[in-house]
Amino acid sequence: MKIINKSRRGIAHVFLIVGGVVALIVVIGLVTGAMSLKGSISYTPKEEPEQTIEKAPSADLPLILEMASPEFYVKYPTNWQVKRQGSNAVIMSAIEGEEGLVQGPAAVFVSSGGMGQYAEAQFSTKVDMWKVQLSDLDPNVKHIEEKDLTIDGHPAHYFEVEYTDNGELFHGRSYIINPEGDSFMYQILATSKVDYWEEYKSNLISAAESFSLTR
Repeated sequence: MKIINKSRRGIAHVFLIVGGVVALIVVIGLVTGAMSLKGSISYTPKEEPEQTIEKAPSADLPLILEMASPEFYVKYPTNWQVKRQGSNAVIMSAIEGEEGLVQGPAAVFVSSGGMGQYAEAQFSTKVDMWKVQLSDLDPNVKHIEEKDLTIDGHPAHYFEVEYTDNGELFHGRSYIINPEGDSFMYQILATSKVDYWEEYKSNLISAAESFSLTR
């Protein structure tokens, strides 16, 4: 299936290593390299396997993106497209255009990273560090709310934020998940242009909270 990128604007993100902790800063701009939407999408999604999920998603998510090293998966809706870059991936919404599917205004970014010297720190400490680094790396971010929750039985936390880039306003939830005894931190960013948040909110949040370890 081919996605046509008619505009040069896209949604991307950057993972920076700061003091051994993987920190997420949202960057809206050109989608380049492996994150580009040009050309064909080579990834073929698998149908969802038989598995009991702790919390059933509220949206219809029939497809599954599997990640390796470490092994986990997230679910996503029909017709959304996947691009991978190493241990990172982006799941992009797609809408029908005159010449086929074109990139939509929403996306889910998925990544993981080692916690290094902070692997044994309390989860609340990691959350505090994450919040400080989000603000330091993007001073214009507006924190709307934050919440502790459990995803796939693991401690998790999200920051709901709004941020502006190139004159456009975006809304999103930045999740961190850190299973006890695991040296990895998992990051999921569910985001869209602010005017589309309510339309895509169910799919975005359900996809992010469908996270499950497979190892």
